[in-house]
Amino acid sequence: MRRVTALRVFKPNGDPLHRIVELGGRYAKISLMRKTVYAFVGLALVCSILLLNSFYAPTVTTYFATSGRSPLTEHPVHQLVANAESEFEARQKKQSKDLAEAVKEYKKRYQTCPPPHFDKWYAFAKERETQLLDEFNGIYHSLLPFWGLEPSVIRERTRQVLGLKDNYFLGVSIRDSQLHTTGKGQGWHQVNETVYRGFQADGILEMIANFAKWLPDMDLVFNSHDEPRVLVPHEDLEILLEKARKTIRSVQPMNNDFSTSPADMGSGGSYPEVDLSHQLSWSHTRLSCPPSSPARNSTSSATDDVDAFSTHTLGFITNTTAFSDICLSPSLSSTFDRLNSYHVSLDPVPVFSPSKLSSFHDILYPSAYYYTELVHYGEETGVPWDEKYSRLYWRGSTSSGFAQDGSWSNMLRQSVAIKLNPTYSTDPVHILQKMDAFNHPSTATWSSHEVPATEFADRFDVQFTEIKNCEQADCNAVLNILIENCEECSHFAVPTGYEPG
Repeated sequence: MRRVTALRVFKPNGDPLHRIVELGGRYAKISLMRKTVYAFVGLALVCSILLLNSFYAPTVTTYFATSGRSPLTEHPVHQLVANAESEFEARQKKQSKDLAEAVKEYKKRYQTCPPPHFDKWYAFAKERETQLLDEFNGIYHSLLPFWGLEPSVIRERTRQVLGLKDNYFLGVSIRDSQLHTTGKGQGWHQVNETVYRGFQADGILEMIANFAKWLPDMDLVFNSHDEPRVLVPHEDLEILLEKARKTIRSVQPMNNDFSTSPADMGSGGSYPEVDLSHQLSWSHTRLSCPPSSPARNSTSSATDDVDAFSTHTLGFITNTTAFSDICLSPSLSSTFDRLNSYHVSLDPVPVFSPSKLSSFHDILYPSAYYYTELVHYGEETGVPWDEKYSRLYWRGSTSSGFAQDGSWSNMLRQSVAIKLNPTYSTDPVHILQKMDAFNHPSTATWSSHEVPATEFADRFDVQFTEIKNCEQADCNAVLNILIENCEECSHFAVPTGYEPG
């Protein structure tokens, strides 16, 4: 019997999306890192196709039909893959070839000197075959607002955050190159008298340990939630950034070492954080967006700026940066309005988080959950490519956010699961088909067509394995659908108070 253990989208029968399947075979013999990258790209393309097909298809299709663009002779997925490969290879070729070039490029891009011991970092990165040695844009923009604060203010706010009781922060202190942790990070637990610090602390210490000897004494704050915590209002942010740009350009070349530890290094204090758990979050989330952006429009008629991120029919994403910018998409106010946890600071605090929305000001770091390989793929146990089912397979829990007052159907995972399963939804879908491909293969064009969702029922196998993060009524609503339509859901632990609908 064949098993479903990996993604294979469609059979090689001329389907429009067969190009994604070809990626699996074409890159079967390349390195594990490259395979991981291409698998992620393929999955990202599939997700964008599915999501935009459901949410944006009517608007984008109409726009494309009236925009006067040339007909599509090549499928958008082919174009996107080719463009992504070309852009990556071009960027890779431009990377610095040695330390001197890397220092020169850093000064050119960021108008300041690289940090002390940059030479040690460069050797560290080269040893690990890092491909993009000059790309610090994410780090630069995350840290830039803090250049607008006095160092003593940053240290004081850090101490306050770490001193707050039940703050859901993990503290990591460096003293004389030695690492110490405080607080309860993800995975922390206690059995009798034995305390286990958890995977987050273990992963972060493992990340830092190899080069801690090159770092100064400092206190670092790591978010114990998946959701971001720092949200600086737009007007305050602009003031900070104006000062920060002046400060960073004034930095003089150093002697490749950090300054001595300040006298106020320590711990203690408290930080008055606002507790907004499970409350509506959109009004705060958009505070850092520009006043002229769609997200700051106070009327209910504000629409997403689709043209900023999609110029293809059916909403294929052409600008991922714009697509991830929530300031351009006020429709997200109903899709992501209640997070599982929502404890935010409106003041700039240097908090490291594993994820964030575009409007938040947390500092991103690699998730310790994946760094410690709690989720491990064993290639030796994989199913041969030719034995995989030709469908998209997904299992997961309802962890997109906290559902209450009937909001469960707007949550991302629940919404996608319903749209991909015609048993749940009978809405038609839009697909691209190549017209007259048999008689005129070289000039045939792709065009959008509306078809019944049932025609693609065998292409998707999407189900939930756990119902959580919801009030009783919303949990019941999801369970009613699943129990009625899911043959493998008999193992579900039904929440207390569940009543069949």
